[in-house]
Amino acid sequence: MNRSRITDDMFARIPALLLEGMTKAEIAAIYGVTPGTLVVRCSQRGISLRRGGKLPKRTKLPKGASLTLPDEPLPLSDEMCGAQNQIIGAQ
Repeated sequence: MNRSRITDDMFARIPALLLEGMTKAEIAAIYGVTPGTLVVRCSQRGISLRRGGKLPKRTKLPKGASLTLPDEPLPLSDEMCGAQNQIIGAQ
């Protein structure tokens, strides 16, 4: 198995580099890996490359629980109806 070229200290600096405005490609170039490798390694460690920092924890449903949707459609807000009317009117 290949070992990562990115050390723990380097991973710890990634959120700060993102906050400074660096892109994934720039960080990958500094660390000597491809952007794809950087994305995979950060994902494995729970590091978000979007806003910096850790990814939020995922919520798991209790065993045997399921999500259900109502039988009736959900009402749209006035804002959504206005936007929809503008789209329809523009066609």
